[in-house]
Amino acid sequence: MIAEFSETVAARHDLPRRTYLFDLDGEALLRHSSDGHVRYAPLSRFPVVTRDLAPVLARSVAYTQVEATTREAAGPLLDTLRLVDVYEGANLGENRRSLTLRLTFRSADRTLTDTEVEQALAHVRTALVETLGADLRG
Repeated sequence: MIAEFSETVAARHDLPRRTYLFDLDGEALLRHSSDGHVRYAPLSRFPVVTRDLAPVLARSVAYTQVEATTREAAGPLLDTLRLVDVYEGANLGENRRSLTLRLTFRSADRTLTDTEVEQALAHVRTALVETLGADLRG
């Protein structure tokens, strides 16, 4: 359960205006674990670096192919990959679409440099072009 306190309740208890409450059922979480053990990763002390890519691909290229190609090419510094937009328009050409991919990079033991992130992005761009025939916008 996740809930937001009303502004009246938050003010009455001297809480910030947007205060949330959540309740997790630990037993239910354990039931969904494959082996009954709790696993977690501590939050990183190091910042993330986020970049967007917008490959233009044939509509026939499945997103699963784009995701697998991107993850493999990005390497171990890729923390998360999200599809944030799909655009289809006449200006892209017939049977083509643009996917906006949001890539988040992070290291567990240090702050990443721009060079490291740009190198990972270059690998992703090359893989998308050479493997999936993408054109890159922006």
